[in-house]
Amino acid sequence: MTVLVPKPELPASVLHWLGEESRTIPPTFGEVVVIPIVHDWGPMGSEVPLRESVVLNYPQFVGKFGNGDTPGHDAIAGALLGMGVTGGGGAGGVIPYRMATGAAAEATATLDNTAAADSLVLTAIYKGTRGNDISVVHEDDPASAGNDRLRVLFQGATIERYTYPEGDVAALAAAINARPSAWVTAASPATGVALAHGTFPLGGGNNGDVLTAAEWLSAQTALEFAEAGIFSPFNLVDVGIKAQLRAWLQTMAQNMLPMRGVFGGAADETVDAAIADAALARDEHLIRLGVGVYHDDMLGKDLSTAQLAPRAAGVLAARGLKSSLTNADFGGLSPVGDTLPDYQELVALRNGGVTSFKRVNRAESELAIAEGVTTFNARNVAGKPYELFSEPRIIGLLDTIQRRITKWGDERIVGDVTNTQDTRDAVQVEVTNVINEYVADNLIEPAGIQVYVHPSGPGGDDSTIPYEFGFKPTRTVKYLVGQGRVR
Repeated sequence: MTVLVPKPELPASVLHWLGEESRTIPPTFGEVVVIPIVHDWGPMGSEVPLRESVVLNYPQFVGKFGNGDTPGHDAIAGALLGMGVTGGGGAGGVIPYRMATGAAAEATATLDNTAAADSLVLTAIYKGTRGNDISVVHEDDPASAGNDRLRVLFQGATIERYTYPEGDVAALAAAINARPSAWVTAASPATGVALAHGTFPLGGGNNGDVLTAAEWLSAQTALEFAEAGIFSPFNLVDVGIKAQLRAWLQTMAQNMLPMRGVFGGAADETVDAAIADAALARDEHLIRLGVGVYHDDMLGKDLSTAQLAPRAAGVLAARGLKSSLTNADFGGLSPVGDTLPDYQELVALRNGGVTSFKRVNRAESELAIAEGVTTFNARNVAGKPYELFSEPRIIGLLDTIQRRITKWGDERIVGDVTNTQDTRDAVQVEVTNVINEYVADNLIEPAGIQVYVHPSGPGGDDSTIPYEFGFKPTRTVKYLVGQGRVR
């Protein structure tokens, strides 16, 4: 470190402080959950680039989107809470993708001057009903006789103040925009005449939250290249849109951009209905949560499994590649009435490709996942062993390896180098290094690893370098079976 403090004229010991910004280690691809939301404040859609839209904790979300009591808030709060027990958190990061129809609008207010002409137009910086809680007070500046003052209030509390020469409304608008205000933008259609005094509420804000398939289709296009390993919508029970999203996730996997999707069911869903819904997917990248209604102490609400899906996605992200979704705690969650599946129903749900809650007796939770499974439950599909493709954790491992190797190939090999032995050696080294990294993390068995790189494609195609490799993932323990002898 370079010492920048000047030495004193006379011998002495001196110490000066230099502040540095803390560096946050970004979450890995598999720790990030994409959650499309409807909400009452914050940037809409892709107004913020995806790489800059990851929120790492609840205060950061509130700072960008507010804490309005909306489905979007509940989804993000649940995903970040995750397990909700000591040592067990939620997603390492969340991408809140705010969706809205064309009905979404910013709250506005128009202030007249003393000549009854429109003189100052204030517009909330974001669309949504939270803007309707903004008001402004225009009054004399108590500190200066020649000035007026504008106070911006949220839910009755002053949050910003602007002092300016009386009548110079253009200067006031410029000051609001130059700060810039965290709440409103300003325009001045007329200046030179004093603004009327009084309290002026903003109104007309609209969330545009009655979504259609068109908004979901736009979200799919925008989220195609999100650096996230898990996708989960909040409270989605519409059959058509769920089918649309399942097809999209399957296409993403085919295009080397896999994400695991976590969906749920309605509050009145039956065991048979949940199994039938899972049967519509039958895909290793889709996880179906069901059934029942559960009280969430954090939110103070009763939630269906469709409403709990983002929280389950946060738990899946937190468990990472070493721990399975099976037996994961859900602190602060309790069954409502007799909606919790019994033992035989849990077995039927698991066999049908549905992930469900079971009751446990632990210090910080009374519910946990009985067995985490994907909707893939076939036992006789060639090339897809059930014990591998029904395990969400292993699918996450395969997705991570796939994304890493294909990203490296696109950035370093395709179109950039010629098909020589050096290039083929580079492929061999990269694939081997990736596999060995997961061996070192105890995610892949060290024995039996094979990596082969061929000189050309079928028929001597020199523009193609085929490679193949094989390994055995390590498994998490699902059963601990003992035998005791007494005499």
